[in-house]
Amino acid sequence: MFAAPSASWAQYIDYNAVNVTSNLQVLMRGAVAPGASSGRAYGRPSVPDTRTGGNYLARPAAPGMAATAFPYRSTSALRRAAADAFIQRTTKSDPAAGKAIAAQLAQHDYSRVYAGIVAPFGYRTDDAVDALAAYTLLGWLIANGAPDPSRADAAAVRAQVAAGLANDRRFSDPRTRAELAEEIKLLFVTLHAGWQSARKEGNLRPYADGVARMFQRFTGNDLRAMRLTERGFVRR
Repeated sequence: MFAAPSASWAQYIDYNAVNVTSNLQVLMRGAVAPGASSGRAYGRPSVPDTRTGGNYLARPAAPGMAATAFPYRSTSALRRAAADAFIQRTTKSDPAAGKAIAAQLAQHDYSRVYAGIVAPFGYRTDDAVDALAAYTLLGWLIANGAPDPSRADAAAVRAQVAAGLANDRRFSDPRTRAELAEEIKLLFVTLHAGWQSARKEGNLRPYADGVARMFQRFTGNDLRAMRLTERGFVRR
């Protein structure tokens, strides 16, 4: 469940040392600088930036629309590279956060944690659109304090995101797609863990506010101005 504590991850990360604000700053630095077309995408934006090329939530999915697949092969080397790059970026901006995250990534497989959270909603672990749809849906849930979505709602968001990325060259290039997908999965797990810790520590409101600002800044989407429907996200 999105809203259920992530026993596989959140309980291990000591967010008493990594506070809500610094955790969000880490996520912001990991989220996008558009324009990656080939080669390593790490250190550049993981979410399409509407300021330079199209809003991936611009249009709701057509009724009954199936999502175009953006598959890739998730290898141990790819996951290790994503984790190493994330730790390096984190450490530069917040050494304490970098140390905490490095310790947990050394002990726990973020990809398995991700799979355990998203699988009940029909999201795959080897598809870039599924990763971005799950990350966006989680951000919306946090920003709005919403309950878990239905599988049908989750599928609609996936179809909406797939349509929005149809002409995005970062996701059409196999290598870049794979790199971005793994980074987004890692960002998802970190965002989820921070959310659960914020709930436990009584910092949920500032965390939710920070998530809403983060998505507004990097995607141009005001998550709090959107509602979730059988066609994905639409403006209220």
